[in-house]
Amino acid sequence: MIATFLWTGFPMLMNDGKMEVEGYLRIYVDLDTRSMTTATFDDRELTAKDAVTLVFVHAAIAGHVVLHAYGNWACNIEGDVSSFMKTMGIATVFYNYSGSTGFPRLARLLHEFNLTRYDLTHIGDIISYGCACGVPPHASIVELRTHSKVVDFVIRVRRKFLKTFGKYQSKFPGVDGEALFIGTILHSLDHSLGAENMPEPLWLDVNSPTFGAMAEVGRIAQTTFLDDLPCLLFHKLYKNAPDVFYKEVYSHALAINPKLADFMGTAIIK
Repeated sequence: MIATFLWTGFPMLMNDGKMEVEGYLRIYVDLDTRSMTTATFDDRELTAKDAVTLVFVHAAIAGHVVLHAYGNWACNIEGDVSSFMKTMGIATVFYNYSGSTGFPRLARLLHEFNLTRYDLTHIGDIISYGCACGVPPHASIVELRTHSKVVDFVIRVRRKFLKTFGKYQSKFPGVDGEALFIGTILHSLDHSLGAENMPEPLWLDVNSPTFGAMAEVGRIAQTTFLDDLPCLLFHKLYKNAPDVFYKEVYSHALAINPKLADFMGTAIIK
């Protein structure tokens, strides 16, 4: 069975440093062999290297920042919430601010010191574009459930999560349940699985005549933003969260897939 993955209005950081919104990226995947068959960008066929670059960078930047944006609506740092929930909210809000302002500054600094091959200073435009696009229709994702442990896990855990959130909603004043699911579970899975799927930054081809700048963005993201931060002085995972809500959700997730359950974070802190 061949599955088609489609991105429309694809944001690109070009090799001349400008941000442009291109047309359609299509990736065709054989679900039985779990391998790409072909990939096209508008009417141009892509190499596997270029396809990997585009998918990874979109997932790490334009697609991923939407999860961060939703995470802002999962926070209450002033209301009557538990000390753990308040700590998670402070971490999320601070990290979201630092990330949205700091990454473009980092790109500018690296370019000024001649540490990047391409001018990446317009990466902030891709971040803004990704947030403005929001979440595309994705109901057909359920068709992958029998082919993907991750899709099956997310669907099953989300159902339990929202039910449990309703049960304890009084403990989360001003917090949106869907945003809490997106900003904690989906966000942390995106990071952890991204690190697994792209373990080597040199897989991203900065010598590509068309997508070299995108590859360089991907290398920076892979080496600086995917893995857990070291030496944190507080818990930030469902598996060791003290509040009963997190314990119930984790217990359910653990029975479905222990590995993915242990990835589930309670704050945006990477």
